[in-house]
Amino acid sequence: MKPIIYLQGGLGNQMFQYAFFLAIKEQYPNAICCSSLISEKDHNGYELKRLFNIKCTQSIILLYIAKLFRRLIYKKQHNVINLLNHFNVALIKDSIPSHYMPNIFTSSNKFYTFFLGYWQTEKYFRNIENKIRLVFRFNENMLSEKSKIIAKEIKNSNSVSIHVRRGDYLYSQYQSLYGNICTISYYHKAIQLIQQKYERTLFFVFSDDIEWVKKNLKIDNAKYIDFNNNYDSWQDMYLMSLCKHNITANSSFSWWGAWLNPNINKTVICPSRFINSLETSDIVPNSWIKI
Repeated sequence: MKPIIYLQGGLGNQMFQYAFFLAIKEQYPNAICCSSLISEKDHNGYELKRLFNIKCTQSIILLYIAKLFRRLIYKKQHNVINLLNHFNVALIKDSIPSHYMPNIFTSSNKFYTFFLGYWQTEKYFRNIENKIRLVFRFNENMLSEKSKIIAKEIKNSNSVSIHVRRGDYLYSQYQSLYGNICTISYYHKAIQLIQQKYERTLFFVFSDDIEWVKKNLKIDNAKYIDFNNNYDSWQDMYLMSLCKHNITANSSFSWWGAWLNPNINKTVICPSRFINSLETSDIVPNSWIKI
């Protein structure tokens, strides 16, 4: 089998897909990760190269093949997909939300196997966790002076990150999937739980809508990080990973901020679901607290 992993979405999802790729590569060294599928207009483009110097295959042919396969899947053209099997090509698609499929790396005997999806669970790469942490190590020399100052404050305090994602979650096409999950009530319960467990906590608040957070959450003893935008937004993920504890949104961005936190005694609080679905998901690590 020659696996081909299709990258899409923003930084957090690119990291999930690349971690999934590294897990596949452990078993299939000939696996390909295709980065040409990330448009500069899609979030901030392909960020893994800029932030982690991760070079993936650039192929216009793979680009159009993967786009064709995505279209076939979304339009449920199963007859065409079945026909591809006769040409030694298979498509394996992740579910939304992600469910761990333990036999996925051996489920295809086709020469080319395209993996399409987000693969949002650590269960695929938990056995190579140390490698993932090394690969996703941020370059501190790229930090702005403001971020360096905040990083020192985070390291020298009983710091707790709070991530509030609004932005595209407010768009009508995403509202039904992602909206009304991380409510004001969720954040208040999470903050109360943290304050019951720890003394003298200092909250560092990250959001794509800081003014809304200031107006509506009214968090005591908080610092609002409002200067990392667009191509600098990754610095928020880095700063979240430095905090002693984390309160996440239903977002792959803050998921990675919490997961990369090396504190072995950390408390991570997350929403009980990541999308408005009756289905459960494998995205939440067992040690995290669901609210």
